[in-house]
Amino acid sequence: MTMSELPLEYALWDRVVRRAYVVRLLREAGGMQTRAARIANVHRNTINRMIREVGISGQDIRRIKLQTQIRNGAHANV
Repeated sequence: MTMSELPLEYALWDRVVRRAYVVRLLREAGGMQTRAARIANVHRNTINRMIREVGISGQDIRRIKLQTQIRNGAHANV
């Protein structure tokens, strides 16, 4: 069975789960895509493709980086 043959609900859940996974990787990696790729044990290009496929924007990644800096106490303007 291919993705096009699956019910729409399954395809939507698949995207939600994949997005959550990529966001979690980026959070663990402090927003650093190369580090996220190492954590997932995949090539950096694979992480970049996954980011595009699930609709994570550059602004989303910057927000994750900033949240990580704040959590670690590294951001002086907070």
